[in-house]
Amino acid sequence: MNPIVCGVEKIKGFINDFIKGRDYSSRRNPIEILKRLQRESFSDLMKLRERQDRVERLLSFYKASKGNQFQGSNTLLRGEVDFWQPCC
Repeated sequence: MNPIVCGVEKIKGFINDFIKGRDYSSRRNPIEILKRLQRESFSDLMKLRERQDRVERLLSFYKASKGNQFQGSNTLLRGEVDFWQPCC
């Protein structure tokens, strides 16, 4: 094998080990783990917020177009009340 090719291969291996080692250590570092979880949770919260906004817009559109179902309707009640109280 050519000494130049051998040297280049060693340098590639060293660089790959360095990159993998740094990547591996950043995954195991508690601070990096917390930062990653914070980014992921923020992203999830923003997605949920967008969905909630869409649902609220749909509901407000539905209410505005249909109107209140109980608007203008009266409810009549008929009943009997007994006020009899026994003596002492």
